[in-house]
Amino acid sequence: MDDVQVRLAHQGDVDALYRLGLAAIEQSAAGHYDERQRAAWAARRSREGHARMVCETTTLVAEIRGEPAGFASVALRPVRGLQAGEVDQLFVDPRHGGRGVARSLLSAVEQRAIAAGLAELVTHASWRAVPVFEALGYRRAGTETVDLGGVALTRALMRRTIVRRRPGPLETETPMAAQPDPAHDPAFAGYDLSQRTVGEVSLRVRVGGSGPPLLLLHGYPQTHAMWGAVAAGLAEHFTVVAPDLRGYGGSTRPSATAGHETQGKRAMAADGVGLMRQLGFDRFDVAGHDRGGRVAYRMALDSPEAVRRITVLDVVPTAEVWDRADARFALGYWHWAFLAQPAPLPEALIGHDPEHFFFGAGFGSAIRGFRPEAVADYTRAVRDPAVVHAMCDDYRAGATCDRRLDEADRAAGRRIAAPLQVLWAGRGALAAWYDTPAVWRGWADDVTGAELDCGHFLPEELPGETLAALRAFHGP
Repeated sequence: MDDVQVRLAHQGDVDALYRLGLAAIEQSAAGHYDERQRAAWAARRSREGHARMVCETTTLVAEIRGEPAGFASVALRPVRGLQAGEVDQLFVDPRHGGRGVARSLLSAVEQRAIAAGLAELVTHASWRAVPVFEALGYRRAGTETVDLGGVALTRALMRRTIVRRRPGPLETETPMAAQPDPAHDPAFAGYDLSQRTVGEVSLRVRVGGSGPPLLLLHGYPQTHAMWGAVAAGLAEHFTVVAPDLRGYGGSTRPSATAGHETQGKRAMAADGVGLMRQLGFDRFDVAGHDRGGRVAYRMALDSPEAVRRITVLDVVPTAEVWDRADARFALGYWHWAFLAQPAPLPEALIGHDPEHFFFGAGFGSAIRGFRPEAVADYTRAVRDPAVVHAMCDDYRAGATCDRRLDEADRAAGRRIAAPLQVLWAGRGALAAWYDTPAVWRGWADDVTGAELDCGHFLPEELPGETLAALRAFHGP
């Protein structure tokens, strides 16, 4: 079976999905419906309809070697005549039949449905496709006939009861439907939450407050919700913009590339600059934690005209990490090398128990103790195989293209011109392994900072001190 990767669709996929759907109707459905029925079915499809599908439903794209091989759309809430849990479309490129594409898509659909707290999936199938769906756990629940402009098309109604994974031995599972809704997170009261298309991606973004612009970038394995404990305090002084990084949380990612550049920090930094310009800010401050810190300093190197001041939280440059890697690093930050392994090794192993991997095995279960709304958002994300794949690709980029970019800048003498504040955890790896300010002085001309008495997740573990440091450094 070929290596099938599944990701969330974005508007840049619309044309390809439209063509793929027409090809599947014309060729793959030839044994299911007659020519007149297929023509009527194809006539009902349009590029505009696919654009609405991507916007209104959860549409997943299966790829083989970076090329679309199929797609499926599922309504996770009632929308345009679809009931919650309805798989509205499932198409496989005729060239990729028999390669596990449909199975991979339906598995990803089910993971999304589980994350949304749904109990059942429903779809429709031609009579000849019924055995295929039955083999995947669906049961025939009736028939229906639809009128396609005077042409009748009869199909089977298929249902699947979702079987939820048992909690792992070290976790207690809370159904997502019973967890707080991140869309109504009280920590972000007064903030707008939206999806914004920036180049080839759609970013989930919170915007709130007033004053000078401040871009906040989260880290692994989190979302923008990590800033909740400091959001209100920052909004009193700044116009705060907090997106999910591409591929993380509610943001999409483009097709993967062999060199991992589409999930690299240069691409993520360009997303941030593009987002801020879209919001009317050509020059702004940026603060980034963990992976977001790596995006922030890459942004300052690539777009110095855009970045006024920069804060990085609990990171040193990627090239420095790899250059200084030793036994302590191998044992303490083992996930760097693990996640960077070729797909699908880490994705497959993580998929057996993603919550234990991200919130139990890593970081000493600290994440489980953070704000319930934030933990619910993180949990929704890691239950999505497409997000897990994106996070792995983030670390693959860190081991390859990100490292090479750092090395090239260092060799060329390029430095961070903007004033840089570094905040690091006094109880974390940086305090134990590095002279953190000295490392950063090798990359920037104006470096200040402080060690905070907490672990890796500064804004969530020590929000008062983190807020004070950000206000003081980024104030006008």
